[in-house]
Amino acid sequence: MEELNKTQVVLLTLFITFVTSVTTGIITVTLLDQSPPGITQTINRVVERTIERVTPGKTEIKETKVLLTEEDILKDIVVAVKPSLARIFLNSELVSAETVTPITADIGSPVEINNQAALPFARIAARDEVGTGFIVSAEGLVVTSSSVPLDPSVEYLVFVNKKEYSAKVVTSDRDAGFSLLKIDNKDNTKFLLVAFDSAPIYLGQTVFALGNNLDRTTAAIGIVNSVSDSTELSLGSYKTTIKSDDTNIGGPLLNSGGRVIGINLSSGGVVPIKFIKTYMASSTSASR
Repeated sequence: MEELNKTQVVLLTLFITFVTSVTTGIITVTLLDQSPPGITQTINRVVERTIERVTPGKTEIKETKVLLTEEDILKDIVVAVKPSLARIFLNSELVSAETVTPITADIGSPVEINNQAALPFARIAARDEVGTGFIVSAEGLVVTSSSVPLDPSVEYLVFVNKKEYSAKVVTSDRDAGFSLLKIDNKDNTKFLLVAFDSAPIYLGQTVFALGNNLDRTTAAIGIVNSVSDSTELSLGSYKTTIKSDDTNIGGPLLNSGGRVIGINLSSGGVVPIKFIKTYMASSTSASR
């Protein structure tokens, strides 16, 4: 080193720095490829925004990193999924509505989400509420938990995105944990769907549950705290720390990407979305 002049020392330093950065990049990419989905999802929450400012003869590039919190993710999920939530009632007399009063969210507990306009709309008396579900087909199929009491001989009312529809039970499978209702879609409404994700649910995964009742939307944040070692998927395969109540039982359970991974059940139970997808695929094939 004593025989090197200043220029050579600088060049040597730059060369070592370059080699080190390239090696670090290769190792990082290799580790990401081998890492479980949870790690990559967490990393993907860090969004890199590149801002270019062009001046005569010069382009300046500034990179900033924005960390998305669970609160940010939940807000996006609520906006995307809320129009697909359904509240199921017995078909009886309508009564006047009340507006929504929002409260602050607590991690792990059902919370009220502020409806932007908090507009009143027609609703059913509380005694006639049956449960929560969500839209799973553009034509108006609504899925809910099989623990929600439904009678195939009875007509129900379903409120979706502040509109009222009549509906009847299509199937109720207690072994699979879900029931389906078909909306009488006389106006040919194209219902908004939420994307499914049937990838395996993993231990420690962050999950979100949405629900609703007469005049409010609720949300809860939790994690998957139990995963069965069995290779056979069942109702007992997964458990979460979500605190379930009558607003979110039968509602969607979502991952941090806003995709439905199952139906939320009582006591943290989950109906894997694969069960619903399999039924819908088989019923579609049979109808052809």
